[in-house]
Amino acid sequence: MANKRPKPEEIVSKLRQVEVLMGQGMSRL
Repeated sequence: MANKRPKPEEIVSKLRQVEVLMGQGMSRL
């Protein structure tokens, strides 16, 4: 199975991760 396109769920999880990291960075500032 060649996953050329990421699943919407994977994209959402990635965005969630970034959001959390950004939130942590913002709270530190």
